Amino acid sequence: MKIRSFTLFLCLCWGFASHAQTTLQVVTKNIRKSADWKPGVELVINCEKADILLEPTDSASVYIDAELSARHPNLDTAGLDAQKWQFVVNTIGKKLYVRAYIGLANGQSIPTSNMKARLVLKVPKHCAVQLSNKFGKANIKDLDGPMALTGAFCTFQLTDLSGDVNVESEYGSIQAEHLKGPLEVQSKRSDITLDDVRGNCTVDAEYGKIVYRASAQSADVSVKGNKSAITLENIGSIDHSIELTTKYGQIISAPAQFEQQSDSDKSSHATRPSQNAGKTNKIAMITSFADIIFKR
Repeated sequence: MKIRSFTLFLCLCWGFASHAQTTLQVVTKNIRKSADWKPGVELVINCEKADILLEPTDSASVYIDAELSARHPNLDTAGLDAQKWQFVVNTIGKKLYVRAYIGLANGQSIPTSNMKARLVLKVPKHCAVQLSNKFGKANIKDLDGPMALTGAFCTFQLTDLSGDVNVESEYGSIQAEHLKGPLEVQSKRSDITLDDVRGNCTVDAEYGKIVYRASAQSADVSVKGNKSAITLENIGSIDHSIELTTKYGQIISAPAQFEQQSDSDKSSHATRPSQNAGKTNKIAMITSFADIIFKR
């Protein structure tokens, strides 16, 4: 891998904690790197406490800007903690690794500062991405390559993606808009919003809220929830056949064209056949201990 540019400097600025009017000292490391990329190379991002932005570039390179900061009332403490940030970019085989993490040498104490990383990556549109982040955010937009995303206490904002997308989330949230490729989600205690998702979509969720906003371009949708409330929007605008089931919950405000029934095992069902003889796409959703709500 050729590293074509590298800058490192420390900048000091001032901040204020609004809740206690405590003056915070902020020490920041700013790093800029670039790495060659070619088709078949996967970008692997592994971070913690990071806000990450991925957006496309027409170049055959990956460009990374990193801002690694430590905030603390004591300037010396903030400076020492900022040096505990580690930032690595390297290529091994067909994987390009980007890592931002807190690394401690023998005898070093755990940082007491508020640690935060901000990364902006410009990526070739067809680059495959594997991303893992804890206690942060990931905003990914306008890319065509496959995505494998894992987060804990992480917010995912996914917009205008065309490749296969696989998301695993715990204690976070997922907002997916205008996705053209298949989407697979596995989540625990994460809220999910699906807006104009046009590829086949599969969701397996435990706890958390699910909002599905349908569009005429929507493909097949399968949702399995446990203690996951589901809200359906714009259902009247699509022709899909629809099958809904909740156990120990209610189906609320179903439109008149839905046939509803309740079973002795506390299950409630609502079904609607396709509204277009030539339309074979299907929406199937099932949850338990939660309601399914139609919203006009």
